Amino acid sequence: CRILSGDPGIVAYESSFLEEAGCKDFVDAICSSEKYPSLSRVRHCNCCKANVRGYDHHCPAFGNCIGQKNHRLFMALLTGFVVAESTYTMCSTKYITSCITSGTLRTENHLSLNMVIGTMLFSVLQVIWQVVFLIWHVYGICFNIRTDEWVMSNFPCFGLFLHQLQVVFSFAVSYS
Repeated sequence: CRILSGDPGIVAYESSFLEEAGCKDFVDAICSSEKYPSLSRVRHCNCCKANVRGYDHHCPAFGNCIGQKNHRLFMALLTGFVVAESTYTMCSTKYITSCITSGTLRTENHLSLNMVIGTMLFSVLQVIWQVVFLIWHVYGICFNIRTDEWVMSNFPCFGLFLHQLQVVFSFAVSYS
């Protein structure tokens, strides 16, 4: 899938724009983004060690940054997840209701019915958090708010926690 391995909008250090702009290095160009509006939404991802144009956040589920080039695909996948989980929940509810109303509940294999009920409850929880997540991202798009910027400005302690978590995981991966 393209979201897993595709380019989210990575900006190379050796960009010819830096020479034209007269910047010493990439960080200088990003910090003075008022002068260079084309770099105003370039952010550095500590997980990928890359500078990404239109950086929204690093998605641990996909293992890739969500940036300018793959943000639409991310939103489409998120919408697809909500639709799929909602459809499963509706079908499971219909199956359970038909078992109860038709009287096959007594003759039906209780293991399969219990599995349907269990997966339906899990699916309901999935739908709830995915809908909240989708609404947040639509809100962010409407008001030009990036997830990473909002989290870091409102919850600076969370940024420290994420950094420590990344260090732990990178340490664990290096030994495996």
